[in-house]
Amino acid sequence: MHRSLAVLALVVAGLAAVPPAHAVPTCGGKPATRVFGGGNDVVTGTNGDDVVILGGGDDVYQDDNGGDDTICAGPGDDTVYAVSPGADVIDLGRGDDWAQVDFQSRVTAGEGNDTVLAGWSAVVRGGPGRDELKSEIGSPRLLGGPGDDHLQIGLSTPSANGGKGTDSVGFWFGNQPVRVDLARERASSPDAGAMRLVAVEDVDGTAYADVIRGNGGRNVLRGSGGNDRIYGGGGRDRAEGGSGRDTCIAEVRVSC
Repeated sequence: MHRSLAVLALVVAGLAAVPPAHAVPTCGGKPATRVFGGGNDVVTGTNGDDVVILGGGDDVYQDDNGGDDTICAGPGDDTVYAVSPGADVIDLGRGDDWAQVDFQSRVTAGEGNDTVLAGWSAVVRGGPGRDELKSEIGSPRLLGGPGDDHLQIGLSTPSANGGKGTDSVGFWFGNQPVRVDLARERASSPDAGAMRLVAVEDVDGTAYADVIRGNGGRNVLRGSGGNDRIYGGGGRDRAEGGSGRDTCIAEVRVSC
């Protein structure tokens, strides 16, 4: 009897010591359908809802086939194209990454200095690095992160938020000038109308006759081309007129 109990105890202990089954890696809280290693992979999405983990190399992910994909980039310098219809979710991870996203995609930049081109109704969030977020077409939302970001906004961008850090804004308006008033958190152009600028410190004007006004902080206001008018605000500001016959009122004036 005692021998039987001892054997049973050993069996139970052995069962308890059996390691659990291998856990499936996750991306965005979802079990991954495709996982890649440390090489420089070139990956094409399927027509389903892919959940992809890219490895440690400099990878390229191309979403040509639709589906609502979830993509986790790795620590390398990755390239992600998410331009087919769908609502992709992309985490760029570490590394200096480049991404182009359209439709209802959502992108979060990682720890590196990332560049993201956004279209239609995509939403882009900057990370802790010095990111460049660009609006190409449609009305994407550009939200800077804690780093010093540059936001390039287009004709139909409704708003841009620089977030924390010292952030700058530029404009993709074709052949139109821009009027910027950082104190009023506002920018406008003849065709684009008005748009809101939040948590932006510095401005890059267009090649045309811009009017740029600072706020109460320390601003760098660049006119670029055209006959610009640049007015600093309450801080110690720097005005750079660029080419053209410019008018500048600021503590530091260059090419004015």
